[in-house]
Order: sequence, then C-alpha cells, then structure tokens
Amino acid sequence: MKLRRQQQIERELNGYRAWIDKAEEVMLAEENKNAGTSALEVLRRATIKRSRTEAMTRDSSDEHCVDISSVGTPLARASIKSTKVDGASYFRHKERLLRISIRHMVKSQVFYWIVLSLVALNTACVAIVHHNQPQWLTHLLYYAEFLFLGLFLLEMSLKMYGMGPRLYFHSSFNCFDFGVTVGSIFEVVWAIFRPGTSFGISVLRALRLLRIFKITKYWASLRNLVVSLMSSMKSIISLLFLLFLFIVVFALLGMQLFGGRFNFNDGTPSANFDTFPAAIMTVFQILTGEDWNEVMYNGIRSQGGVSSGMWSAIYFIVLTLFGNYTLLNVFLAIAVDNLANAQELTKDEQEEEEAFNQKHALQKAKEVSPMSAPNMPSIE
Repeated sequence: MKLRRQQQIERELNGYRAWIDKAEEVMLAEENKNAGTSALEVLRRATIKRSRTEAMTRDSSDEHCVDISSVGTPLARASIKSTKVDGASYFRHKERLLRISIRHMVKSQVFYWIVLSLVALNTACVAIVHHNQPQWLTHLLYYAEFLFLGLFLLEMSLKMYGMGPRLYFHSSFNCFDFGVTVGSIFEVVWAIFRPGTSFGISVLRALRLLRIFKITKYWASLRNLVVSLMSSMKSIISLLFLLFLFIVVFALLGMQLFGGRFNFNDGTPSANFDTFPAAIMTVFQILTGEDWNEVMYNGIRSQGGVSSGMWSAIYFIVLTLFGNYTLLNVFLAIAVDNLANAQELTKDEQEEEEAFNQKHALQKAKEVSPMSAPNMPSIE
C-alpha cells in the first residue's frame, strides 16, 4: 500500500513538472509573438523620434541660440540604457529557448536509444578484453574508453543543463551516472600527471554497464519489479543482519564444541572450527548445503565416533533446519512478495491507462457532437 502511494505521488509530481514545462513553453511562444509586434512598434517610434530630432537640430542650427551638445543627451543615455536592457533580455530569452530545446532532446526516445546503444557498445568493448590480445586492439580500446567517457560526459552535461541540477539529481540513475563519470574523469586526470599509478577507480567504469537498466523506462513490468525490490531493501538488510548474527553465534558455539578436535590421522580438513574465520566459513558452507553431512560426520568422529559422539549431530541438524530451511527461505518469501507487488503495480498502471484513454475518447466525442448537431435534419 505504501509503495502504491509513493508511485501515485511520483506520477502526480511528474505530471505537475510536465505542466510547468508546458506553461513555460506557452509563455515563451507568447513572448515570441509579442516580440515581432513590439519590434515593429519600436521601429516606428524610432523613425518618428529620429525625424523630430533632425528637425530640432535643423532649427537650432539656424537660430544659433541652443547648444547642440545639450540636445538629445538624456535621450541618448536612455537609448543606450534601453539598448543594454533589451540586449540582456534578448540573450536571456534565447537561453530559455535553448534550454527548452535541449530538454525536449534529452527526453526524446531517439536520445534515449542512442544512450543505450552507447552503453551496449561500451559493454562490448569491456567484454572483448582478453589475454594475449593484439597490440592494435589494446590501443583501440584505450582510445575508445576516452571516447565513451567524453560522450557520457556530454550526455550528463546536456541533461543537467536542460533539466536543471535539482531535477537532474532527483533521479537515482542520474546520481549514479554523475558519480561514475566524475570518478572516471578524476582517474584520467591523475593518470596524466602521475602515469603508472591508479586509485582503482577504473573498476567504476564497469559499473557503467548497470546503465542498461534504463530500459525499464519502457518495460513496465521490469520497472515495477525493480521498484518493488528497492522498496524492500530495508527488510533485506535487516534479514542479512539477522543471518550474520546467526552465523556468528553458531560459529562461536562450534568453536566451543569442536575447536582443535578436527585433527585426524589423515590430516585436518579445510572445514574446521579451530579459528574464528575458519568457523565462520564452515558455518556458511553448511548453510549453503555444500557437503554439510561430511562436516557432520567429521564432528561425530571428533567426539569419539558413533558410540559416544552422536549427540554432536544435533548441532548440525539444528544449524541446517533453522539456517538453511528457515532463514534463507525468507529471501524467497521476499522475492515472491516483490513479484506480487510488481504485478499489482502493473495492473494499476494498466487500469489508469485504460481510464485515461476512455476519458480522452469521451472528450473527443463531446467535441464532435456539438459540431455535428447543426447538420442533423430536424424532425417535424
């Protein structure tokens, strides 16, 4: 229910932003329309003013009683000031038009698929790296990395300029792109001044491949699944913390019961409880179900064999039942719940889309019916 409410708020917010953008476009269109009319009016007034000034100058030169330097001085200053104001408003108007054009471009499907194609090409360049590759391929991939970095930087700059910084950083994907791009730029600059050294930020370049998840913009079911999964991260983190505590408790208990006892004549097995790290790995191995019965048999052997060490099997049975069949299956329950939430969100979106289409069809029918009513023959 909370996820649905968040989705509804997000859709309303996007609609409100779209309405603001549309209003800004309408205002700019009106300004363009008025600019043409005002330009003609200014030209007409300037012509009249120039003719009057010439007449005044001609009269003053004939009478020689007026100082020419004092004529038109306030008018000239006002004209210069108005010219500066008009120039600033003109450039500001053009800048707003440019911003709206770039905003339309970055929100278009063509731009969207171009970016996804670049991500796919970047993925291919990362995937074809192999051992003993030819030298020409190494140079090609080296310069291709700079090319992709420049293209992604251009994409980030266009989005930030067209959408504005606040709206740009509202998206989690945009924040991720910004962090990876800035990290890559920092490493490139550092490699230029300090060649041969690296901070390991190049690993972040591979994370750019996660941008392929932007395809969820037009894949509603996958988008809703990702949203449901991200909304349940708090539950997953809490479960992971509980699982970690469970592993630590049973690792310490195993060290008390079997610490230093897995020393057999044929050697010490890799799964033992002699140290805390080894006990952690052994408990984790048992939880995954990998040869857990063999570890249990070694525990029975360490306690004197079947005759006197069968009680130690209780430890491994409890660990398997509560760890493997209970805690780990909670992850499956969370996944099933996410699938159910995703299906409900997809169904809600389909219902809203159908309702919108029906409302739009009714509005068109109402617009058509008054136009066709006068053409209908009257029945007498």
